[in-house]
Amino acid sequence: MNDGAPSFQPIESLSSEYLAQVFLIKSLIARMATVTLVQVVKVTNTGGVAAVGFVDLQPLVSQVDPNMNPTPHAIIRNNPYFRIQGGANAIIIDPEVGDVGIALFASRDISAVNSTLVGGNAAVGQDPISPGSFRKYDMADALYLGGVLNGVPTQFIQFTSTGIVVTSPHDVTVNCVNANVTASGNAVIKAASIALQNAGTLLKKLVNETFLTLFDAHVHNAAGSPTSVPTALSSATNKTSVVQAE
Repeated sequence: MNDGAPSFQPIESLSSEYLAQVFLIKSLIARMATVTLVQVVKVTNTGGVAAVGFVDLQPLVSQVDPNMNPTPHAIIRNNPYFRIQGGANAIIIDPEVGDVGIALFASRDISAVNSTLVGGNAAVGQDPISPGSFRKYDMADALYLGGVLNGVPTQFIQFTSTGIVVTSPHDVTVNCVNANVTASGNAVIKAASIALQNAGTLLKKLVNETFLTLFDAHVHNAAGSPTSVPTALSSATNKTSVVQAE
């Protein structure tokens, strides 16, 4: 016997008009997209200095039928992502493929706004833009907020109760007109580069050798006549070790 396809409608909803209306209302509410977890599958930007870009997103919570058989959602294409930015000032941390974050779904179609303001074309006093269609609470109108359920970072700015730490396994570059650093305590700069360590070693050697050369050649004035240079020259044990590079 063929019982037909399974249905979400409970048997009790057929027992009264009220319960039938409740089922209908719940069915309509269930069609509204609100917020869900997603994974980034494509990004238009790669960390360069550019306008805010777009991401393609895969919802991580699948659709299910009444028997809990899952069907994954389709990939949601071309969604704006969030960046911390005010005017021309920004922190550029573009999403990367594999990131997990939050997708917020707009109450109205935002496709016309996306296409009009792409590349940072918004102007001061930007006029509102009509929706691209009559759709509402649709997954097609997603906005991406990154940074949940992700792994341990290797490059970061860390704020703790005892201070701020900047860590990077790569070069750190600061571009500015003037750099002003004010420290109420000690300002310690430690260079781990081989080049700077070698420079410190060379400087120490130069100071040692120059000092010994001057010492071994020095004379004194005795009764108006200079003395001879020392007959016992300095040895390696007389060298200074005060000048060091960390």
